[in-house]
Amino acid sequence: MGARDAGFTLLEALVALAITGLALATLLPMALDNASGVERAVGTRIAVAHAESALAALGTAVPLRLGETAGSFGDGYRWRLQVAAGPDLLRDTPYQVTIYDVVVTVAWGDDARPQTISLRTLRFGPKL
Repeated sequence: MGARDAGFTLLEALVALAITGLALATLLPMALDNASGVERAVGTRIAVAHAESALAALGTAVPLRLGETAGSFGDGYRWRLQVAAGPDLLRDTPYQVTIYDVVVTVAWGDDARPQTISLRTLRFGPKL
C-alpha cells in the first residue's frame, strides 16, 4: 500500500459533495412544506377554538340578536357572527321560542393569503 491509497481523490470528494447537494436539494423543500403544514394546522386549531368560544358566549355574554356583528380576538384573529331566522318549526306551538341560524366565521393571516373557518349551528332563543 502506497501513499496514494491513503485518502480520497479530489474526484471522489467532488462526487460525494454533488450527491450530498442533490440530497439536500430534494429534502429541503419537503421539510419546508412540512413546517408550513404544521403552521397551518396550528392556525386552524386556534381559529376553531375561537369560533367555539364565540358560539358558547352567544346567548349568555353576547346577546342573541338578528343581524351581523364583528370584532377581533386581539391575537390576529378576527370574527364575524351572523344570526338569521332559522327554520320556522315552532310556529304552531305555544312556546315563545324560535330557532336561529348562527354562523361564526374566524379569519386570520395576512391580506395576501387570508384564511377563514366557519362554524354553523341552530340555536333556540326568545321570539324577537
